[in-house]
Amino acid sequence: MSELGIGPEQAHLNEEGRVHWIQLERRSLPDARLCHLLSFKQLTGLSLVDSGFTDACIPRLLDIHTLRALYVGGTKLTPAGIRQLEKARPKLHVLQDGEGLIQFWPFGLVKMNKDMWGE
Repeated sequence: MSELGIGPEQAHLNEEGRVHWIQLERRSLPDARLCHLLSFKQLTGLSLVDSGFTDACIPRLLDIHTLRALYVGGTKLTPAGIRQLEKARPKLHVLQDGEGLIQFWPFGLVKMNKDMWGE
């Protein structure tokens, strides 16, 4: 985790004690550094919110086959890059500002936006 500059506050464990969620929010790491995420074999969620990550990180993100939720609000990923991720990984929910996920049984995770839940 030191390669990513994170500690226990940013690496959340599942019931089995394995890292399943990582927060890389507000980090200025090179895109290539995301290759270190491959060591987390049960990683299902990643937040890159308000970081400097760009479309150059897409190949590394696509290598994480267990990833199901990716928060990218405030990054430098382009709309074309986000479409590339969504096309290559249909089960990956790429979330931007104002979007979230809910568990909707029996269908699994469902992407929601702020217009759907009202105030």
